[in-house]
Amino acid sequence: SAVNSRRQLNIESPNSSGRNDKAHALANMTIQIFETSGWNISFGTDPVSGDPNTSYCKAVKKALEIFDARSHNAGNDILIANWKSPALAEFNKYKVS
Repeated sequence: SAVNSRRQLNIESPNSSGRNDKAHALANMTIQIFETSGWNISFGTDPVSGDPNTSYCKAVKKALEIFDARSHNAGNDILIANWKSPALAEFNKYKVS
C-alpha cells in the first residue's frame, strides 16, 4: 500500500524536507571517487533529453540504480531517485571547496 511504501521511503531517506539523503550521499561518494581517481568532475545534461552527459553525472545516475536509491513521484509511484538534484548539489559543494 502507499502508506507502507511511504514508511519504507522514510526508513531509506528520513529527511522531512523531501531531500533524498541516500541519493545525496551516493552523489557525494561519486565525487570522492572521481576526485581520488583524478577524473574530471563536471556537471552537464543533454539539452534535448535531459539525460546526464558527463562522466560524473552518468556515474551518479548509475550509482542510484546500483544502490537502489528510491523516491516517489506525484502519483506516489516508487522509482529510482532522480539523479539531477543530488548530482548538482554535490557538484556545487565540490566547486566551492
